[in-house]
Amino acid sequence: MKIIILGRQIGNYRIIEEIAAGSFGRVYKGLHIYLKNRIVAIKLLHRAYLGSQKERENFLQEAQLLEMLKHPNILPILDVGIEDGGIPYFVIEYAPDGSLRDHLQAAHPHPLQLDVTLNILTQIGQALSYAHQQNIIHRDLKPENILFNTRGDALLADFGIAVILSTPRTTVVDIIGSPLYMAPEQFDGMLSKRSDQYALAVIAYEMLTGRNPFVGPNAAIMALKHQTEEPIAPTQFNPYLPVPVERAILKALSKDRANRYPDVQAFLTALHMFSSQKTKEQWLDEGNTLHNSGHYEEALVAYERALQLDAHYADAYDARGDACSSLNRYQEAFDAFNRAIQLNPTYAHAYEGKGHILYNRQ
Repeated sequence: MKIIILGRQIGNYRIIEEIAAGSFGRVYKGLHIYLKNRIVAIKLLHRAYLGSQKERENFLQEAQLLEMLKHPNILPILDVGIEDGGIPYFVIEYAPDGSLRDHLQAAHPHPLQLDVTLNILTQIGQALSYAHQQNIIHRDLKPENILFNTRGDALLADFGIAVILSTPRTTVVDIIGSPLYMAPEQFDGMLSKRSDQYALAVIAYEMLTGRNPFVGPNAAIMALKHQTEEPIAPTQFNPYLPVPVERAILKALSKDRANRYPDVQAFLTALHMFSSQKTKEQWLDEGNTLHNSGHYEEALVAYERALQLDAHYADAYDARGDACSSLNRYQEAFDAFNRAIQLNPTYAHAYEGKGHILYNRQ
């Protein structure tokens, strides 16, 4: 049963739409009754928990944590209160561009672009680092809890089961979270800052391969896989992924938290290491050298590396078109030349390549 019906007023806001429902609460879209252009999100505790003082306190604790955590990449809280009937609620910024889960579903079964992925991971990683400095562990990091505002910024949301560390290193907690993204130690009721790092690495794996590293029919199987099964190397699913990025993800996915990075910032630094090794121009030059020597498949890998650094690099698309043509992969070549022309409408060589393909199709 829903806590409210659409059209009801909560504080200075009128409920106009339901956005999402979770284990402990529902989130609604609200419109300010006086400021007609102000749209917010309003989170209310599920009716089933209204009689539990503990759950009411936990719900309000999330609002208190959000008030503490002022960071550009953490979804900000705007207000908090108790509605008639004793229903606690808080008002947060509305993120209209959906969640990371929406982006992953739109791209499925393909991975996201490397530059897009690293930008999102960096923003969320910085938000996590800030929370960890306050000894707060998110504990439920997953694509559904990464939202996007109108500027395209990634925002970390839903601190509903977050924990404040009672010791500098680890703490004992209830076994709760999202099994797809839980660190091995979480299934044993242990939690540390590196548990969030593990979850971020699972998300990185999913973004760059289009699949989760571990899947199973229930939480018990998921626990076993997280604790005992090694993930398949991401390059098995995405051969264009730079090896340093793969290494960084696999290290952050270590079963033993002592073998992960010392903190999230170190993980982010490792993810970006590859970009300091070669520029997009160097990858393009390497691809051209490989192409000229007849190594067309290897050339394609180099061109993809260039495009991972700059998804709008017309020269790399044009070169990819040449390599695909040499491999008789004409549809891919046509698409690559077309993309080069979209990015640079005066690109003569791309028009020439596209023309050759159209001529040979006749």
